[in-house]
Amino acid sequence: ENFDRFGQRRDAVAFHPAYHELMELGLSSGAAAFAWQNFRRPGAHVIRGALMHLMYQLDQGVCCPITMTFAAIPALDMAMVDRSKSETAAFLRSFREKLTSGKYCAKDVPISSKDGATCGMSMTEKQGGSDVRANMTEAKPVVPGKAAAGDAFWLVGHKWFTSAPMSDAFLTLAQSKEGVSCFVVPRWRPDGRKNAGFNVQRLKEKIGDKSN
Repeated sequence: ENFDRFGQRRDAVAFHPAYHELMELGLSSGAAAFAWQNFRRPGAHVIRGALMHLMYQLDQGVCCPITMTFAAIPALDMAMVDRSKSETAAFLRSFREKLTSGKYCAKDVPISSKDGATCGMSMTEKQGGSDVRANMTEAKPVVPGKAAAGDAFWLVGHKWFTSAPMSDAFLTLAQSKEGVSCFVVPRWRPDGRKNAGFNVQRLKEKIGDKSN
């Protein structure tokens, strides 16, 4: 749904109820969070991998957002290093807690209103494909001159493919002054307002995996 009945942008995707049931099953079983909830336990990643393998026997479509939710944690941890007191770090810390909660909420509401969250990825562009060095999306600092890691940026560009468009936030690649970098783009802003810059143009036809 690009627009609601009042003509306001909605940019939402409606899924079959079974999709949400499978997402709930996978996340509550630990297919995304087990390894991080048991970080120092020997074999934790092996157990999580086995849980993920079992999920693939049910439906491949939900496995992408579950895997990305798992894989986002190391990137978020790196982003929070040496920025423990910043506003950005506070948001990332809260987001991380919900990614590792083992809970699922299908509602299109701010992350702060959820007990659990999921993470997608937005990287591919038409001109580059898998070669992300060719990406043209630009990152511009919200506050001129404040362009360090942890500062806020506007991302200006277009992605050819974004995985799991109903995720709560997306790891997104964009060109900074230092080259390609990774940014966290939430569907809803930390202040509770919809991210007006996140627009879904259309859904792609994918062989055997239409729910991703």
